[in-house]
Amino acid sequence: MNNEFTSSKSQTDWPRLDAISDRDIDLSDCPEITPKMFALSSSSARFAQPSD
Repeated sequence: MNNEFTSSKSQTDWPRLDAISDRDIDLSDCPEITPKMFALSSSSARFAQPSD
């Protein structure tokens, strides 16, 4: 396994991201997470099972 980074400098504009509020982020193209989707996620699958 290679432990080297693929790039040494992030191309993310961190100051711009720090300056915007959560309200300014457009989530209109993101689907809502349903309880079933949450239950099937890898981190929560051990705690809850979907009830179909």
